[in-house]
Amino acid sequence: MDQHIERILSQVPGWRGAEAVVTPLLGGITNQNYRVDIAGETFVLRIGGRGTHLLGIDRGRERTCTAIAAQVGVGAGVVHFFASESDEVLVTRFIPGESISPETAARPEMLRRIVDAIRHYHAGPDFPGAFSPFQTVRSYHRLALEYNVAFPGTLPQVFSLMAAAAEALPQ
Repeated sequence: MDQHIERILSQVPGWRGAEAVVTPLLGGITNQNYRVDIAGETFVLRIGGRGTHLLGIDRGRERTCTAIAAQVGVGAGVVHFFASESDEVLVTRFIPGESISPETAARPEMLRRIVDAIRHYHAGPDFPGAFSPFQTVRSYHRLALEYNVAFPGTLPQVFSLMAAAAEALPQ
């Protein structure tokens, strides 16, 4: 196990010096994710990626929303969270299961389960902040321009479709 992971594990209450098996989990976009088996239990260790603050990710808000999801029965319980100068770390319970592919998610029975879980979450306690996928795309576009990212020629069509979708939704 690398020293960075060992240092993080030692900051979780009750884990310092405990024997842990740490296995990388694939698929994170902005996080490094690990399965941690320790003291007969299994957890997920999420380490926020460097520079993700540029994307507007608020890890404290993410922790609160994750706890709300667990409270209403549609997410893993939060065990520990800390933010330091070098790391933003969230430890949750591990929920065994399979990753959902786009094909699996599109199946009517799975899509119903996903929509039901989202409805259940949004019917629960208020969560902090607001999220607009349209504003997020515009912010990411501005950020990408600052970093001289090349865009496909279809980008104007994408923004046109996004504007039409935003206009069709209730405000």
